[in-house]
Amino acid sequence: MAADAIFFVLVGPSGAGKNTLMRRVMAQVPGLNQVATMTTREIRENEQEGVHHRFVSRERFQQAIDQNELIEYQVVHQKDLYGTPRDVVEGAIASGTDLIADIEFLGADRLNEEYPLHTVLIFVTPSNLRILADRIMQRGDIEPQELEGRLNRARFEMTYAPECHYLIMNDDLEHAERALRQIVLTERNRRRGEPLDPRDRVPAHQIDAYVTAIIQRNSEVLLKQGALPHFMLDADAPRLDLAARDHLQRELNILLQVVGPVDRRFDYPAPSHITVGGTPPHFALEYFYRFACSDAHASMPQDWQWVPRAHVALPDMLSEMVAP
Repeated sequence: MAADAIFFVLVGPSGAGKNTLMRRVMAQVPGLNQVATMTTREIRENEQEGVHHRFVSRERFQQAIDQNELIEYQVVHQKDLYGTPRDVVEGAIASGTDLIADIEFLGADRLNEEYPLHTVLIFVTPSNLRILADRIMQRGDIEPQELEGRLNRARFEMTYAPECHYLIMNDDLEHAERALRQIVLTERNRRRGEPLDPRDRVPAHQIDAYVTAIIQRNSEVLLKQGALPHFMLDADAPRLDLAARDHLQRELNILLQVVGPVDRRFDYPAPSHITVGGTPPHFALEYFYRFACSDAHASMPQDWQWVPRAHVALPDMLSEMVAP
């Protein structure tokens, strides 16, 4: 990519408000062009062909794949295909133009691998999945099964947040809009020395990942000092589920199996629940993972104790997911 070109990639689950933030910030910041990604989904009200997306048939999308016209492509929401056209990015490379796009997280990872010095990954999310559900339903024409599928997928997408450069918690649109604008201006100043009001400077974000573990053996749950085990993960852990499992297995000296939502497109289970907290530049994401222990005779270290499931208080969102 041209030495001074920046590719701002917004990542996050459906309903997080990525496209709304893009539109509002592009209206304020000159020289920031949206990538018209290719997609097979239907055009929505207020969208324009070639501006927001290139809307194509599945046959045309397959042709683009076969002819290497896409840098990356993914299946989203179980049926819709999205991809980043190579000619759009190469045009920006030639002109040194800054780009901004809403890219599915697996595709964003591919883009970052290809352009690591020029890609800025910005994870956008509300603080909880209930807000996502409300926003998705407000779009209309969403069946309950599709809503559940999108929320399940959100759990996979949220595991990518610690790998991003910035995080925007979009519970309040005005605050989120200002945060994205400040990130764009800060990166332009840092990379190209463009003038920047000190009030708009954004320090590097620290995004920490924590795990709360629900370890089950039949009708019992394992507690540490009377509470669910809670610990921070290594920031470089490529797989949160495996990092959490390995941490617990080392401490307990027993074998555990991660239990969680599965999807044929991913080779790992998703957490059962996620919460987001903090204020810039420090953010904390807590991932609730369930683990099954099949060793009925495993001895526990001091301060660890098996307790009947009925005696363990769980967050509301987890109560219905954990076996009685």
